[in-house]
Amino acid sequence: MSQCAGIKADGTRCRAQAMSGKDQCYTHDPSVAERRQRTNKRGGKSGGRGRPKVRVDEVYKLADEQIQKLSDRQVDPKRSAVMAQWGQLKIRAIETERKLVEISELEAEVEQIKKLYEQTRAAHDGDATYGTGVWSG
Repeated sequence: MSQCAGIKADGTRCRAQAMSGKDQCYTHDPSVAERRQRTNKRGGKSGGRGRPKVRVDEVYKLADEQIQKLSDRQVDPKRSAVMAQWGQLKIRAIETERKLVEISELEAEVEQIKKLYEQTRAAHDGDATYGTGVWSG
């Protein structure tokens, strides 16, 4: 594998490894720019590992409100208990959704790794030093 031909913002050459069959890394390759933008956009809207910040904030806010209302005797404790149960259901649904997104992304990454492995293997089929632990590159 070769070094990326891209130039960084500071004017130095990128030191990352170029993608298979290309002369640039993922960050500098214009053919993946759209995918990079989607990934970056998604990253800014999540609270980490794909969970939306807004939903978690809503749960905190609702819990704080209910605790205050219970303390001030403004809400029936039985009614509040039922609300808490529905809140737990909502939290489990959010967590399940996050896990499904994460699994889907991991499956896509595994497929990409498999393709890269097969490409690398096919490119080195005739190379006697491939797989011997000897680095010639």
